[in-house]
Amino acid sequence: MPPISLKSRLKAIIGAYWHLGLTSFGGPGAHVVILERLFVQKLQWIDARTFADLFSISNALPGPGSAQIAFGIALVKYGELASMVAFLFWSSPGGLGMTALGFAVRKIPNELPPIVLAVLTGINAAAVGLIALAAYRLSLNTVTDRVTRLLLCLSAAIGLLYSSIWLPPYPNAGCWARQPSIVLSPRSSSCPRLWATTNGTTSHTHLIPEPRILEASVSVLTSISLLVFFACVFMSAAIFRAVVDNAPRIWDFGSNLFIGVGSIIFGGGAEYVVDPGWVSNRDFLFGFAMLQAFPGPNFNFSAYLGVLANPDNPVLGALTGLVALYSPGLILEFALLPFYVKLRESRIT
Repeated sequence: MPPISLKSRLKAIIGAYWHLGLTSFGGPGAHVVILERLFVQKLQWIDARTFADLFSISNALPGPGSAQIAFGIALVKYGELASMVAFLFWSSPGGLGMTALGFAVRKIPNELPPIVLAVLTGINAAAVGLIALAAYRLSLNTVTDRVTRLLLCLSAAIGLLYSSIWLPPYPNAGCWARQPSIVLSPRSSSCPRLWATTNGTTSHTHLIPEPRILEASVSVLTSISLLVFFACVFMSAAIFRAVVDNAPRIWDFGSNLFIGVGSIIFGGGAEYVVDPGWVSNRDFLFGFAMLQAFPGPNFNFSAYLGVLANPDNPVLGALTGLVALYSPGLILEFALLPFYVKLRESRIT
C-alpha cells in the first residue's frame, strides 16, 4: 500500500475530530464510549484490543486519560503531526470555554439559578449511564477469564477502600499485564488468532480477528530523547521551586501544576491552587461544577484556574495552566508508545 500523503492524513484527522471537542460531554468515562464507537466500530481505525491497550496506558500514566486516548489513536494511525492536530480539535473548544468562564466568574453570584442546577444535574445523570456503558463494552474485550475478573474486582475494592496519589497505576498495570493465553499462527493480516480462556477446569478456544500490526511512527531514539527531555524539565522545575524564593506567580503556578498535578498526581489538585490563596474555595468549586457542562477533557479546568490565579495576565495564566497540565502526560505517552508497539508485536503469551 503506498504511503498516505500528509494532506490526506490531515484531512482524515480533521474530518474525524473536528466535532469531538464540541460534542464530547460527560467526562472521561463518557469519552471512552464516544471514542470507542467512532474509531473502533464506525471508522475502524484501530481494533478493540488496541483501544483497550491505549485505555490501559492512559490510566497508568499521569495526565488526561481521554485526551491521551484521542491523542494515541491519531498517533498510531497517522503519526506525530496528525496527533497534535487531533489533540487541538479535542481540547481547544472546552479550553476556550473554561477560559471565558474564568473571566466571567467574578460577576457570577454565589448561588446558581435553579435552571443552571437542573442542567448540571441532567448532564451528570446522563454521564453515569455513559460511564457504565463504557465499562461494559471494554469488559467484553478485556475481561475474559476468572483470573482477570478477580483482578478487576480486587482493583475496584482497593480503589474504593484506599486512596493515595501513588495507587492508581499499580492496579491498572497489573490488570493490563494479565492477558488471556494466546496461540499465535504465523503473522499475517489474513490469519485468525486463537484466544483461549479458562473456566474452572475446562477451557474454551475461539477465533478472533488478528489485530492490525501497528507501525511505530516515533523512533526509539526519539522516544528516549523525549524521556530525557521530560526528566530534565521535571528536575529543573523541582530545583527552581526549591531554590527560588518569591518567584513570579505565573512561574510558581506553572511549576506547581506541572510537578504536582501533571506529572505525579493521578486526579485531584485543589490543594495546589486553593491552599496557596491563588483561587478561592468558592471559585474552585463553582468552576469544577460548571466543568461538567463543558465538552472535552476535564483538564481544561486548568485554563479556568490560570485565569483566576494570574489576574495581571489571565490569558498567559490560562495558557500556562493548559501546558503545565497537558504536556507531562502527552510527552510520556508520545515517548512510551513505540515501546508498547514493539511489545505488542513480539507478545506470544
